[in-house]
Amino acid sequence: MPGRHGKQRVKRKKSKRLPVTDMERTLKDSIHGRKRKERSILKNVIPPKMAPKMNKVAVSSALPMFQPRTAKKQRKP
Repeated sequence: MPGRHGKQRVKRKKSKRLPVTDMERTLKDSIHGRKRKERSILKNVIPPKMAPKMNKVAVSSALPMFQPRTAKKQRKP
């Protein structure tokens, strides 16, 4: 590095910034009128919507499986 005359550069220890706490985030959201906190709370409480897996089928007595079988002609060998 110029200005050091060949000496090694000493790295400074950078202070670690603490992560934003939940309370600070909520406070900032309420100041700006955001509803992220309420959404995140409700997301944990309300279960996701379940789509119906099967369509309901109306069973009719007119279907061929409910009709008596007609006698078939027997073939002669």
